[in-house]
Amino acid sequence: MSAILTILGRATRDPEMQQGKIPVRNMFLWTL
Repeated sequence: MSAILTILGRATRDPEMQQGKIPVRNMFLWTL
């Protein structure tokens, strides 16, 4: 679980991934 949060954290902070920041968070929330 911690690894997933770490990956999401890095992706969220990554400039290249900021465009998909919201979709990634939504998918993660749906997973919960």
